[in-house]
Formats: sequence, C-alpha cells, structure tokens
Amino acid sequence: MDTYEAILTRRSITKFKPDPIPREVLERVLSAALWAPSKMDLQNWYFVVLGGKNKEDFLTKLGVEFVRIVTAAETLPAYKAWSTSWFLDSARQAPVLILAFSDKPIAEDIDYALSVAAAVQNLMLAAWNEGIGTHWFTAGLWAVKDAISSYLGLKGKELLGIIVMGYPEVIPEPTIRQKGKIDWRMET
Repeated sequence: MDTYEAILTRRSITKFKPDPIPREVLERVLSAALWAPSKMDLQNWYFVVLGGKNKEDFLTKLGVEFVRIVTAAETLPAYKAWSTSWFLDSARQAPVLILAFSDKPIAEDIDYALSVAAAVQNLMLAAWNEGIGTHWFTAGLWAVKDAISSYLGLKGKELLGIIVMGYPEVIPEPTIRQKGKIDWRMET
C-alpha cells in the first residue's frame, strides 16, 4: 500500500475481530510511530501497549473511574457519556490498546502535544498498512488521566489519548470531506 492509499482509505474502526495482533506487527507499527517529527527532535512521546489480562484489568479500573466522574458531573453533556460508553465497549472488543503520553508537560508548550499527535498519526497509518484498524480516543480522558498514570505507575508523563487497535470486523464508508478548507494564496 502506498502512502496516499493509506491516507485516503484509513478509517476509524469501532468493531473488531477477536484475532490477536502478532508482536512483530505491533513492533513494526510502533517503530513507524517513533519516526514522526517532533519539536526540536525531543521525541517526547511515550507509548504503553496493553493486551490480554493487562488490558482487561486496565479497562476495569478505567470503567470505575469513568462511572465515578460521570456520576459526579450530573451536568455532563449526553454525548460525553455516550462516547465514553462507546469507547469502553470498543476497547473491550479490540485485542490491543496503546496509550499515548507526552513526557513533556503540554501546558508548557502545545508543540509537545502536537509531536505526540504526529507519532499517533504515523502509528495509525502504519497499522492500516498492516490491515489493522484503529480509533484514537481522547474525549473524557482529561478527567481520568491522573488515575491512569497512577494505575500504570508512570510519573512525569501526560496521557493524550488511547488508540483502540485490532483487525476490523466492519470498515465504514468514507465521510464526505468538507469543502472550503484550503485557501490558496500563491500569486507572485
């Protein structure tokens, strides 16, 4: 698959087959993530790969944290509760979760978050090239990121997203790309 084909055909997958992803495939995908550009070549990304019992234990802890927060925030918009529920269902079905962190504080410089985002995009495109579907989940994580870092025993790392990953059971049709998103100013 060439680069353009990967970019144009990649979809956010929410339904996964139970098939495991071989370790060597995950290593290739994560290696591609590490080649992303980053601010001043700091390479401030940090990934935690969860599968099997480790993934299940993590999701149990995460589910408890989400329930605590949703219960405490009665004014939470309905779509936030829905997206959290969707994420937990999708994450339980997928064989692998990859947690993406920055080891530099994003409040200090937004470019640290953008560097991690570039690495996640590389990861998702490399996964698609391997026939693996992904979905990057970020909604609601700000409310549980400290609990997640504590659970994983990580200090000095800020969670920016969780990538749900597995072989697609369903590949959705592409959505129409919005017009008017490019402003050409090339006249000399």
